[in-house]
Amino acid sequence: DIGSGTCTDCEPGFYAKQERQAACSRCRHPLSSGNRSTICLICMDGFYLSNSSADPYDIFDKPTEHCQPCPRNATCRAGTTLESILVPPGYWRASSSSAVLYECRSLGGEKRCAGGSEAGTNGDGYCDTNFTGPECQLCNAS
Repeated sequence: DIGSGTCTDCEPGFYAKQERQAACSRCRHPLSSGNRSTICLICMDGFYLSNSSADPYDIFDKPTEHCQPCPRNATCRAGTTLESILVPPGYWRASSSSAVLYECRSLGGEKRCAGGSEAGTNGDGYCDTNFTGPECQLCNAS
Protein backbone atom coordinates (compact mmCIF):
# COMPACT_ATOMS: atom_id res chain seq x y z
CA ASP A 1 0.00 0.00 0.00
CA ILE A 2 1.45 3.35 -1.04
CA GLY A 3 2.40 5.47 1.96
CA SER A 4 1.77 2.72 4.51
CA GLY A 5 5.28 1.28 4.50
CA THR A 6 3.94 -2.21 3.70
CA CYS A 7 3.48 -4.19 0.52
CA THR A 8 0.49 -6.37 -0.25
CA ASP A 9 0.09 -8.99 -2.95
CA CYS A 10 -2.00 -8.10 -5.96
CA GLU A 11 -5.40 -9.78 -6.03
CA PRO A 12 -6.66 -11.81 -9.01
CA GLY A 13 -7.46 -9.45 -11.88
CA PHE A 14 -4.58 -7.13 -10.93
CA TYR A 15 -0.82 -7.29 -11.46
CA ALA A 16 2.36 -5.52 -10.39
CA LYS A 17 4.59 -4.55 -13.31
CA GLN A 18 7.59 -5.48 -11.20
CA GLU A 19 8.01 -7.68 -8.15
CA ARG A 20 7.80 -5.80 -4.85
CA GLN A 21 6.04 -2.87 -6.55
CA ALA A 22 3.74 -1.05 -4.11
CA ALA A 23 0.84 -0.40 -6.51
CA CYS A 24 -1.20 -2.92 -8.51
CA SER A 25 -2.64 -2.28 -11.97
CA ARG A 26 -5.94 -3.73 -13.24
CA CYS A 27 -5.62 -6.31 -16.01
CA ARG A 28 -6.91 -5.20 -19.42
CA HIS A 29 -10.29 -6.64 -20.46
CA PRO A 30 -10.76 -9.63 -20.87
CA LEU A 31 -7.58 -10.73 -19.05
CA SER A 32 -7.15 -11.77 -15.44
CA SER A 33 -4.34 -13.01 -13.21
CA GLY A 34 -3.56 -15.13 -10.19
CA ASN A 35 -2.31 -13.81 -6.86
CA ARG A 36 1.10 -12.09 -6.88
CA SER A 37 1.18 -11.78 -10.70
CA THR A 38 3.57 -9.56 -12.61
CA ILE A 39 1.63 -9.97 -15.86
CA CYS A 40 -1.93 -10.89 -16.85
CA LEU A 41 -1.86 -14.14 -18.79
CA ILE A 42 -5.21 -15.84 -18.24
CA CYS A 43 -8.66 -14.99 -19.52
CA MET A 44 -11.27 -13.80 -17.02
CA ASP A 45 -14.52 -15.61 -16.15
CA GLY A 46 -16.74 -15.95 -19.22
CA PHE A 47 -13.81 -16.15 -21.68
CA TYR A 48 -11.37 -18.85 -22.86
CA LEU A 49 -7.83 -18.68 -24.23
CA SER A 50 -8.07 -19.75 -27.87
CA ASN A 51 -4.40 -20.76 -28.23
CA SER A 52 -2.70 -22.02 -25.09
CA SER A 53 0.71 -22.03 -26.81
CA ALA A 54 0.53 -18.32 -27.72
CA ASP A 55 3.39 -16.09 -26.62
CA PRO A 56 2.59 -14.70 -23.14
CA TYR A 57 3.58 -11.16 -24.09
CA ASP A 58 1.41 -11.33 -27.22
CA ILE A 59 -1.54 -12.38 -25.01
CA PHE A 60 -0.82 -9.44 -22.69
CA ASP A 61 -0.47 -6.95 -25.60
CA LYS A 62 -3.47 -8.18 -27.63
CA PRO A 63 -5.92 -9.73 -25.16
CA THR A 64 -9.03 -9.50 -27.35
CA GLU A 65 -7.29 -11.54 -30.06
CA HIS A 66 -6.57 -14.38 -27.62
CA CYS A 67 -9.48 -14.37 -25.15
CA GLN A 68 -12.74 -15.37 -26.79
CA PRO A 69 -16.25 -15.30 -25.27
CA CYS A 70 -17.27 -18.61 -23.75
CA PRO A 71 -19.51 -20.67 -26.06
CA ARG A 72 -23.21 -20.47 -25.29
CA ASN A 73 -24.26 -23.03 -22.61
CA ALA A 74 -20.62 -23.78 -21.66
CA THR A 75 -18.75 -22.71 -18.53
CA CYS A 76 -15.46 -20.82 -18.71
CA ARG A 77 -13.92 -19.92 -15.36
CA ALA A 78 -10.86 -17.68 -15.11
CA GLY A 79 -7.94 -19.54 -16.67
CA THR A 80 -10.02 -21.66 -19.07
CA THR A 81 -8.41 -22.64 -22.36
CA LEU A 82 -10.10 -23.96 -25.49
CA GLU A 83 -9.10 -27.45 -24.36
CA SER A 84 -10.61 -27.08 -20.88
CA ILE A 85 -14.02 -25.54 -21.68
CA LEU A 86 -16.57 -27.17 -19.35
CA VAL A 87 -19.37 -28.79 -21.37
CA PRO A 88 -22.62 -29.14 -19.37
CA PRO A 89 -24.68 -32.35 -19.24
CA GLY A 90 -26.92 -32.62 -22.30
CA TYR A 91 -24.27 -31.11 -24.61
CA TRP A 92 -21.40 -32.51 -26.68
CA ARG A 93 -18.48 -31.21 -28.74
CA ALA A 94 -16.39 -33.09 -31.30
CA SER A 95 -13.00 -32.50 -29.66
CA SER A 96 -11.08 -30.31 -27.25
CA SER A 97 -10.03 -28.13 -30.21
CA SER A 98 -13.63 -27.13 -31.03
CA ALA A 99 -15.61 -24.33 -29.40
CA VAL A 100 -18.89 -25.51 -30.99
CA LEU A 101 -21.31 -27.23 -28.60
CA TYR A 102 -24.18 -29.39 -29.82
CA GLU A 103 -27.30 -30.05 -27.78
CA CYS A 104 -27.87 -33.78 -27.55
CA ARG A 105 -31.30 -34.74 -28.76
CA SER A 106 -32.98 -37.16 -26.41
CA LEU A 107 -33.48 -40.72 -27.67
CA GLY A 108 -36.09 -42.49 -25.59
CA GLY A 109 -35.57 -40.08 -22.72
CA GLU A 110 -32.05 -41.34 -21.98
CA LYS A 111 -29.39 -38.82 -21.10
CA ARG A 112 -26.54 -39.79 -23.39
CA CYS A 113 -24.36 -36.71 -23.02
CA ALA A 114 -22.76 -36.41 -19.58
CA GLY A 115 -20.70 -33.28 -20.35
CA GLY A 116 -17.44 -32.48 -18.56
CA SER A 117 -14.06 -31.06 -19.49
CA GLU A 118 -12.35 -34.14 -21.02
CA ALA A 119 -13.15 -34.71 -24.69
CA GLY A 120 -11.64 -38.19 -24.87
CA THR A 121 -11.40 -39.68 -28.37
CA ASN A 122 -13.66 -37.92 -30.89
CA GLY A 123 -15.78 -36.39 -28.13
CA ASP A 124 -16.51 -39.72 -26.39
CA GLY A 125 -15.37 -38.20 -23.09
CA TYR A 126 -18.59 -36.16 -23.00
CA CYS A 127 -20.74 -39.30 -23.34
CA ASP A 128 -22.38 -41.37 -20.61
CA THR A 129 -20.61 -44.74 -20.17
CA ASN A 130 -23.26 -46.55 -22.26
CA PHE A 131 -22.84 -44.31 -25.33
CA THR A 132 -20.21 -43.26 -27.86
CA GLY A 133 -19.84 -41.46 -31.20
CA PRO A 134 -21.07 -38.13 -32.54
CA GLU A 135 -23.51 -36.57 -30.09
CA CYS A 136 -23.24 -39.87 -28.13
CA GLN A 137 -25.80 -41.46 -30.48
CA LEU A 138 -24.23 -44.94 -30.62
CA CYS A 139 -24.47 -47.68 -28.02
CA ASN A 140 -21.14 -48.50 -26.43
CA ALA A 141 -20.43 -52.16 -27.21
CA SER A 142 -17.59 -52.55 -24.71
